[in-house]
Amino acid sequence: IGLNEKYSTAYNNKGIALRSLGEIEQKRGNTEEAIGYYKEAVKAYDEAIELGLKHPYVYNNKGIALRSLGEIEQK
Repeated sequence: IGLNEKYSTAYNNKGIALRSLGEIEQKRGNTEEAIGYYKEAVKAYDEAIELGLKHPYVYNNKGIALRSLGEIEQK
């Protein structure tokens, strides 16, 4: 992303990494940190979509992050 801010696939990959960190923190019981990672993941997926990456897996990844975020916030 630092070399090419318009590289949409990098934002999808960033979202995947952030979502994974959220999952780790959630398993550790660090709810606030997990929420932060999930929210940042959603932002990364939104950026990928805004830059033109319209592949279904980006929407799927965003949906997984939103579902995880919703599960935490419901507790």
